[in-house]
Amino acid sequence: MKTKITTLILVFASTVFATLPGCEKEREDNELLISSFGEDESHHRTENCMNCHYSEGNADGWFTVAGTALGGNQITVELFDHAMRPIKVLEVDDIYNFYTTESVDFSGGLRVGVRNQNGTIEMMEDKIYYGACNQCHGHTTSTISVD
Repeated sequence: MKTKITTLILVFASTVFATLPGCEKEREDNELLISSFGEDESHHRTENCMNCHYSEGNADGWFTVAGTALGGNQITVELFDHAMRPIKVLEVDDIYNFYTTESVDFSGGLRVGVRNQNGTIEMMEDKIYYGACNQCHGHTTSTISVD
């Protein structure tokens, strides 16, 4: 009898916690999401996208790189390997967010540049080893902005 009661309590608790916001079960697949010029479906500009967009988060898509770049139209965020070869170019959407769920290899660190519509690129001094750009930018580091 004690075993049945314990089992019922565990089943009930699992059901309750699985339905609370932010406590959804881990999804089995990752939706392909990539920012692009002209889109306006993103949200929460300047917040850390990866607070929700990760494998156990409560938002669609598990971002590998995401953030906000303020400025004009046609801005791109570009990732470069150790030899300064471009490995990923992300278009900034109309909300000024950029993101991708595509795989990115950060081993050895990557250089990042933000290019404006005139082709001028501003490079970060330091390499990055993960893609949660707004974890620092807009909080402990200035917001990414190009003119």
